[in-house]
Amino acid sequence: MNLINYLAFIKVCELGNITKAAKELGYSQPGVSHMLEALEEDMGFPLLIRNKSTITPTEDGKRILPYCYQIIKSDADMHQTADAINGLLDGKIRISSFNSMLVNFTPKVIREFTNIYSNIEISIQEGAFSEIIDDLQNNVIDIGFISRFEEKGLEFLPLFDDPVCLIMSENHPFAAYDTVPIEALNGCDFIMSVPGWDDLVIMVQQKKRFSPNIKHYLASDTGAISMVAENLGVYILSKIQSSLLPDNVVIKEFSENVYRTLGIGIRSSGSLTPSLKKFILMSQELAKPLKKA
Repeated sequence: MNLINYLAFIKVCELGNITKAAKELGYSQPGVSHMLEALEEDMGFPLLIRNKSTITPTEDGKRILPYCYQIIKSDADMHQTADAINGLLDGKIRISSFNSMLVNFTPKVIREFTNIYSNIEISIQEGAFSEIIDDLQNNVIDIGFISRFEEKGLEFLPLFDDPVCLIMSENHPFAAYDTVPIEALNGCDFIMSVPGWDDLVIMVQQKKRFSPNIKHYLASDTGAISMVAENLGVYILSKIQSSLLPDNVVIKEFSENVYRTLGIGIRSSGSLTPSLKKFILMSQELAKPLKKA
């Protein structure tokens, strides 16, 4: 087993270009090409489709790719565990997070963690629900900050409950409500999240169906907040994001007590590295003040 061959295959699939992959890995282009040929020979079938403009994995290559990630990850885990046994703690933690948790939770965990374990590299990306699940299953990330899920082969560690709310301009009639009944959204001018980023809307719909007057579709919470500030509609937002709101935007909980449980998605608690265990413990400590009473 030559780990660099697997890594070369991963990088070419990610970047779609041998020259770019070679530059990132610190090898020559012919050297990376030789690595790919060696891996294809070892597998016994083609792994890549080589076009003039880009390189993509074959269908068989797509099936092999998650195992390549696993091989590289297992090697890194082994060395990280060996370092921990020797009194060291270093390595890399790959994270994907909901936008809402990036606003007011995930960065705090990273800051506190890196203040103590500065030699552990943290990489983070923003992801939608399905993207985080896929990346966990394919070993692209180690931790996903996400809402509760039940997915075979993965585990969810709850952190805190986050109320699902409605935001509106201070001039909107709903601003005078103590809480907003879901049925009040029927016929109301509404700003809708685009598919893939509409998990909060789906949660409210599951509690009670409603038919709003959808005026705009947006993928950005910040964009939607700006629209709400101009009284162009109401928008569903989580309570944890309330720090984003300007003074002229009001946030109200639903009368039906709609909330989601936010937490950490992992592949298996039984195979966590020392650094991942410490990161999760710190996340749990910082989440305690946010737990629903």
